[in-house]
Amino acid sequence: MFLGDIVTEISHDLLQIKGGTQLLIDRLVESIKVPIKCNQPVVAIKVRSNYTEIDYLENGQKQTRRCDYVLCTIPFSVMRKMELEGFDQRKIDSINNTVYCPATKVAFHTKENFWSQQGIKGGASFSGAGVRQTYYPSVKFNPERGSVMLASYTIGDDADRLGNMTEQQRHSYVKEVVSNVHPELQQSGMILESASIAWGNYEWSAGGCTVHWDEENYTASYLEAARPQNTLFFAGEHCSKYPAWLQGSIESALEAIYDIVSHKSASILTTTYSNSVQTIQNRALQVAA
Repeated sequence: MFLGDIVTEISHDLLQIKGGTQLLIDRLVESIKVPIKCNQPVVAIKVRSNYTEIDYLENGQKQTRRCDYVLCTIPFSVMRKMELEGFDQRKIDSINNTVYCPATKVAFHTKENFWSQQGIKGGASFSGAGVRQTYYPSVKFNPERGSVMLASYTIGDDADRLGNMTEQQRHSYVKEVVSNVHPELQQSGMILESASIAWGNYEWSAGGCTVHWDEENYTASYLEAARPQNTLFFAGEHCSKYPAWLQGSIESALEAIYDIVSHKSASILTTTYSNSVQTIQNRALQVAA
């Protein structure tokens, strides 16, 4: 599985959104015709027989909202810290036992894309010493604004080691290691800016991604993660056979939406059928009378 991920990561078939992934988010926001509320952390999810209650904080005050349907994309690493009611034991076990792996990224804004002079156009290289993969952009940048390289993308123990450093230590360490492959980084003024994030230490993810290393339970683990609780449905990379990939998140979201629509249609059909049966029974009683 790890080898398969590496092959995918360095493949020329890897797709990127021209202009950046933010464009996907912007397009989704445009399609939603109701207000989107941010900075309102959810603190409790309560599953009822035919609706779901959400407790959240608004300006520090707890509010409760009753919803016919909920699509939850909160990572289980965060959910397990919340108050949960009405979940069956299998689901609680899935939330508590899903394994999350730390991930750390370090990016350099460079004065120029010096790697192109070596014939590098996209793809990745490996520097070792805990830095793991270095990724190169496959799109062109404005020469006046320089370029960007993902100098280090680590998962697992290496990510923890980098994540436990201060930002300055992290950036300096990655620069030194990657310079063994690209000595141009040591040139004065070559690195204009540095940025990094340690997802394992980030409050709203508490990890970089899920890992399904156990092949015997591989399918069961993500299917169980995606299994709904009455009208509470789940989506995200942890609910997908492609963990850690945006592709997996998108596919799981589409499947969850299909399940919600099917559930809603079935509920309407059941209600209509019940009403029809009741009407027939009432008419039968009237005829009998």
